[in-house]
Amino acid sequence: MKKAFTLIELLVVIAIIAILAAILFPVFAQAKEAAKKTQSLSNLKQAGTSSIIYASDYDDLFPLMTYWNGTNWQAGIVHDVPADWRSTNAAWVDRMGTRWGNSLQPYMKNYDMLQSAGAPNTDPFNGGTPLAGKTPRNIGYSYNGLLQAYSQTAVNDVSRTALFVQATGKQNVRGFAYGPQLRCAGTGNCVFSPGVMPDGGAGTNGSFFGNVNGGAAAAVHSGGIIYTRTDTSAKWYRIAQPGSTNVLDYVTPWANIAAGSGTGTAYFICRETATTPVGYHCLFRPDFDFNYNNWF
Repeated sequence: MKKAFTLIELLVVIAIIAILAAILFPVFAQAKEAAKKTQSLSNLKQAGTSSIIYASDYDDLFPLMTYWNGTNWQAGIVHDVPADWRSTNAAWVDRMGTRWGNSLQPYMKNYDMLQSAGAPNTDPFNGGTPLAGKTPRNIGYSYNGLLQAYSQTAVNDVSRTALFVQATGKQNVRGFAYGPQLRCAGTGNCVFSPGVMPDGGAGTNGSFFGNVNGGAAAAVHSGGIIYTRTDTSAKWYRIAQPGSTNVLDYVTPWANIAAGSGTGTAYFICRETATTPVGYHCLFRPDFDFNYNNWF
């Protein structure tokens, strides 16, 4: 005669399985998150390497963020990636093609490298329906546009100055790339120049970076974000926690991290002296020495 399990025995087995699952599931989740972070580290490292190869083909100059429309600079916040997913106008496609999200593709050969691994895909700009046969790409990384057309050898601290950073927060933006960029609207060269507007025009802030992350949390992987520095090194950094204000820690690009949502807002502007008329976003300045005591 076969002996069946009693109800108590079954309940004990079920309880043991539940306990083991409760112990193991967080471990599996951590392993999965670690894999995503590793993927993003690899992607950002390759993006940095692609930028350096690009510069070797363009007189040692970093890629463009803004574009020239034939008359003046157009310092829009975003640009289409790929260049032709919304328009077939030759001039438009050419102008979009000069900007970093597209100009680096001959060296990357893979738009998917620009995605933050595991981050949700969003459409904050409502770009509309793509043209037939075209696919808007999801972009999770931001290029430091203050390096636009700037010489690699002129960067003050290549091991700390940002080249790419996960500044869109925990999301991939559909069809568009953006990042901190020079405030150019004139006809002069649109290149970072300490103390004055980059294009020689009038103004007091030489750069801008719109908050377009639509409520996405600032932290992307395990409470932090990944930077690629101008020496192409890529590293994860823990950033300020939700509810933090006036953050000056050299790795959090935002001045404030909202409580609850964890969204990053506002950016610090640095000037060389108290009377210097023009300032730039501190952590993205190619001449920043990572000592806020030296800036105003």
